[in-house]
Amino acid sequence: MKVQNISNNQSFQGNVIMIGKFSEMPEKLIQKSLPKLEKMIEKKPYDLFIEQNKHKGVVKVYAQKEKDFKLNKGLVSSVTMNDKEDFYEHCAEYVLKEQDIKLKNHPNFLQKCKNVVNNTAKRFVEALFDKDEV
Repeated sequence: MKVQNISNNQSFQGNVIMIGKFSEMPEKLIQKSLPKLEKMIEKKPYDLFIEQNKHKGVVKVYAQKEKDFKLNKGLVSSVTMNDKEDFYEHCAEYVLKEQDIKLKNHPNFLQKCKNVVNNTAKRFVEALFDKDEV
């Protein structure tokens, strides 16, 4: 009989997702940077998206949770760069740091509920002990 260890540790697996088709030059530069990008994002709770706008000649690198990306909502951090430049690793590093800061400072649903309850209780206690009101 085999017993599996049960662990409460959450392990995230962020991915690098390339959206759409790319021109030859950006494709080559991204493929060159891809191993480093995958290593940067592997333990993050969100994904790294790369998208080219051929008409404007730019590439957009952004970090967001995949489910939020599909719904077009949620926290997102992005950088836009010229599609002929090789700054993917630097852009990804900046975007990941920015997204980490946003996630750290953005309260989750449970924290928002606690804030509402605490504020309501505080107002109730103030109203209860207000001597001017009868």
